[in-house]
Amino acid sequence: MNKDKILSLISLLDDENENTSSFAIKELLSEGKKALGALSEFQESVNPIIRKRVHQIQAIHLIRKSRDILVRRLTNRHSGLWNGLLEIHLAWFDRDTKENINALFAELLNEFSKLENLNSKSLANFMRMMGFVMPIEGDIDPEYYCVGSVLESKIGSDSVLSAIAYKLLIESGKEAKLIRYKNITCLIMDGDIINPESWKTESEKSAEYETLDPGQVMRYTMLKLFLATICSESYRYTYTIGKCLKKSETAAPLPIKKNENLKAD
Repeated sequence: MNKDKILSLISLLDDENENTSSFAIKELLSEGKKALGALSEFQESVNPIIRKRVHQIQAIHLIRKSRDILVRRLTNRHSGLWNGLLEIHLAWFDRDTKENINALFAELLNEFSKLENLNSKSLANFMRMMGFVMPIEGDIDPEYYCVGSVLESKIGSDSVLSAIAYKLLIESGKEAKLIRYKNITCLIMDGDIINPESWKTESEKSAEYETLDPGQVMRYTMLKLFLATICSESYRYTYTIGKCLKKSETAAPLPIKKNENLKAD
């Protein structure tokens, strides 16, 4: 579509006939990046209706772009886990921002940095003292799978709680890994398994677990969020989140690494 056609569509955004303006919005969205340059010229249009709808189109484009990135993260073991969790949060709270969530995490990291002796037990105790807990069994709420909400309420799923603890360690220069242990997403630090269910620690020696890649943690979290949206009857979000999961199904499943301490049968 050439620029003249795009400009013609923009001129229809304030049409009194809603069908005409809706058609223009749909066509401009279908053009993606091609239309963004022209639309940017109308961000501060003196016509309030055109200005409002241009901002609306730009916002929808950003949301779609974010979800496309999320789909790619779900199928890539080398994806950035934290950014992936931020994008999962935004799939539910689509008016929130990464900056708001990162500000909440920065406050937590500031408290965490005050620990004098950082080890598995002090990490577990810190998470316990800060009030981070898993929800009551059977309680399903989309917010338990949204990292920003978990940072605020301190109630979250095993995968999100472990990911927060993992992020604290990485930001502090410590090594750790996320695992699936006793059907719960936990993490390992200094040879100890840290379980978010009670924030207790135990030795990884002889323990049977599966090492998780970022894509696996994100897919698990998003699948649980998808189920929670169904239970909350939030069908619009069920559709958009389900669409992301459907797109990710076309990729080959990520391999699961077994605990090297265990001998193969």
